[in-house]
Amino acid sequence: MLLVVIFSWEVSTRFFRDRTEHMTDVLFGLAAFFISIPWNFQYAIPNTKRTINVLNYIDIQYLGTQGVFAAILISGCAVWLYNKLMQRNFTIKLPDSVPPAVAQSFSSLIPGSITFGVFIILIGLSTACTGKTMPALFLSILQAPALAISKTNAFAFVSQFTWGLLQWFGIHPTSIWGAIFGMTWTINDTQNMLGQAHHIFSTLFMNFSTIAAGAFSLSPVLTILIASKRVAARKITKVALLPAIFNISEPITFGLPIVLNQFTSFHL
Repeated sequence: MLLVVIFSWEVSTRFFRDRTEHMTDVLFGLAAFFISIPWNFQYAIPNTKRTINVLNYIDIQYLGTQGVFAAILISGCAVWLYNKLMQRNFTIKLPDSVPPAVAQSFSSLIPGSITFGVFIILIGLSTACTGKTMPALFLSILQAPALAISKTNAFAFVSQFTWGLLQWFGIHPTSIWGAIFGMTWTINDTQNMLGQAHHIFSTLFMNFSTIAAGAFSLSPVLTILIASKRVAARKITKVALLPAIFNISEPITFGLPIVLNQFTSFHL
């Protein structure tokens, strides 16, 4: 639910900046998400092989890690569709004498109804054609393969290798890998903490192995101090040594490439 609120707000404020009521878009994103969540499901009784049919209650598994992709896709599409309908003037026009607050509620009536209708139709088609609701369909098509890839050694190697490489070029790796980790390794963390799984590769694994081991901070500082003969590089590492001891890598991973690039440009 938190992802729905945040993503709806981000889509609204970033792509529809002329809107004055961004919270209305958030509410439509939340409503579309709740329309798509299954309200009838089978519940497996723990420690038994029995299942019972639960009617008229939300399947709360999609309010957790299994609903990440559904939360992002459904809320983003709902906000986009609603705003596009508003821009095409699918609205009820009231006289100027009507107070703005009242007119605003009526202007969103038709776009909102169409948005909800689209998701009702989509959830009906998804259930009729695949036997799965939209969150379950997203989970099987998108989230499950992504989680499977994130558990491999290749994914871990590529993510950790490119992390330092991106910093070398002055690009903060969190802006690239943050969203990917949020839908893969962060889910692994949550499942580990809930006792649902025992994933090796996760965000905590990266923090307490690659980063905490000093691969991005202390190691390059010590290497340059011991082996480098370049005066500019050694001056930077002397400044970065103390932060590196406490795993603060920005002075070396960002400072060194930037200063060296400026130094080279100056001499050229």
